[in-house]
Amino acid sequence: MNKKKIIKSVVYFLGEITIVTIGIFIAFQLNNYNEDRKTKNSEISSLKRLLSDLETEKTFLIKNKNVFTTKRAKLNDIIFNGNRSDLDSLYFYLAQEYVHYDFNTEYSALKFSGSLNLISNDSLRYNLVKYYERGYAYSKEISENHKNYVENHLMITLDEIPIDTTYLFNPVLIEEKLNDDAFIETVTTQMMWYRSNLKALKIDQVENLMEIIKNDLKSKSDN
Repeated sequence: MNKKKIIKSVVYFLGEITIVTIGIFIAFQLNNYNEDRKTKNSEISSLKRLLSDLETEKTFLIKNKNVFTTKRAKLNDIIFNGNRSDLDSLYFYLAQEYVHYDFNTEYSALKFSGSLNLISNDSLRYNLVKYYERGYAYSKEISENHKNYVENHLMITLDEIPIDTTYLFNPVLIEEKLNDDAFIETVTTQMMWYRSNLKALKIDQVENLMEIIKNDLKSKSDN
């Protein structure tokens, strides 16, 4: 009789342990599921903010591309094709510098909080770091060097030419200046800077990052 009671107690005890173990396992799995869901939601929110930053940057880069392309083409037309129209507006085609702006709010937040690993797509994470670290460094260097050229050479040259309150030159004076080799060199140097600036506008890289993010977001919404 005592033996039956002991066996019954052991079975009951083992059953209780099994139930508790299963309960702990289920709770642990639910906790992992909730944590994974929170992490996934955080990643999705971060990806959307990264995409927003890149969309803003793309708009800015395209605007700069149009500006530098238009002004370089105009200067080329004046210097090499002999087009003498709009010489009074030469200041507007020359007095332009490349200014780098940071559009990396979300990337910086992830970087300085040590949360870059929140981006689970290894390829995307690598390309984000490459663009914002190496690409931005190159862009800032071009911007700073061009600024130095504009402030310390180009503007000094332009300040020597009389100009009215609307920043228009006397076209006769500009026509004379176009016979000056030193002035021609100044104009062509600015044209070369415009070309360098265009190379610094990595629109293709921005578009590539945007495409990866969009695909990643779509993949996560489907799961």
